[in-house]
Amino acid sequence: MFQPRRTFHHEELKALFHHARIIVGKTNGVARVSGPTWIIGDIHGDFNTLARIFAAYSEKASPGQNIVFLGNIVDRGKRQLMSVVLIVAGLVLYPDRIFYVSGNHELPHVHYAYDFCLELIDEEYTESCCQQIRAMFASLPILALIDNRILAMHGGIGPELTRETVDAGFQPSDDMHDDLRIAVLWSDPNHQAKKYAWNRVRETGYFYGEEAIEEIRRELGIKFIVRAHQMMNTGVQFFGDWLISIFTSTWRKPENNPLSADEQTLLRANTREGMHFRNKIIRDEEPNPEIGGILAYDGNNRLSMIHFIPTKYTYNTHADFAKAFERKAATDLAFSENICNRPEWRTAPSSRSHNDATASRTPDAPDDVKDSLSTAPPPTK
Repeated sequence: MFQPRRTFHHEELKALFHHARIIVGKTNGVARVSGPTWIIGDIHGDFNTLARIFAAYSEKASPGQNIVFLGNIVDRGKRQLMSVVLIVAGLVLYPDRIFYVSGNHELPHVHYAYDFCLELIDEEYTESCCQQIRAMFASLPILALIDNRILAMHGGIGPELTRETVDAGFQPSDDMHDDLRIAVLWSDPNHQAKKYAWNRVRETGYFYGEEAIEEIRRELGIKFIVRAHQMMNTGVQFFGDWLISIFTSTWRKPENNPLSADEQTLLRANTREGMHFRNKIIRDEEPNPEIGGILAYDGNNRLSMIHFIPTKYTYNTHADFAKAFERKAATDLAFSENICNRPEWRTAPSSRSHNDATASRTPDAPDDVKDSLSTAPPPTK
């Protein structure tokens, strides 16, 4: 039976995340990006898709191409630590090309309630190592401003987000009661909201409508808002004309619930007593494969989507990991035309269940993704 081994030494991880914390702390809460950029949505420990993104980057990206990750790298997936280490190592090596924006799952009370902490404990990492990771998460920017044309974040907007707050920046924090951070990390677009309404689904943050989006566009002088935070079969989803949601992981767990009270008690007991358990809690069956999407901004006025089709190829070893940067990625990708002028992608969110087998199909979609298109599901916690 395969037994996973500890891949990184405690001191190596502490040094890596300490260095990364210094770098991201200089952003003052807003990552300012210039030039062609790939924008990546939720990964959730899906290391296979993440490795393929870097493979595609080495194969397809133009010179000077940036990558912006919109958070939620951890929780739910099987290789969360490997995923976040890959991104953070890239950020340290190329701080002017790779940017990491916080998601709600980078908040300590969230990834503690899910299973990132379980993975760290299961791999027997020290508490000081975990503290260094949490400190780096707390220092992440919460917004990315790309060429002053695209505002990108994990969740969305709120009335606290103004020109003054963006210009002034934000101090590093993991304060779960900060209204601005709550809005940016937790909010969702909703057609029933004229401007802002309480997000009754997540029980925190806002629902925001097209009027609020247009108001932010005018105030900040931007063209598009790009955000992540919600699962969708298509990987990319328009809301109105000026907001795009992306979800990049190609694996969706059928149950995305936090740990039960008993599981959290077990986690707290093992953490408090300095003990470690090898029998990791497994709560879900195999995830369901779906299409993952990212956005490619060309540095001018064009946004294109890139779809990642689920694959059974697994990056298991360091050798396979190296191949991720060498292998040809063309067969893994489906490039679309300019989506800014494709009305068929502007599908309104639906109240249908994510597992609804009768999902409506969008006509005239690319052949390789046509069978997976459906309207966006309601937000999930």
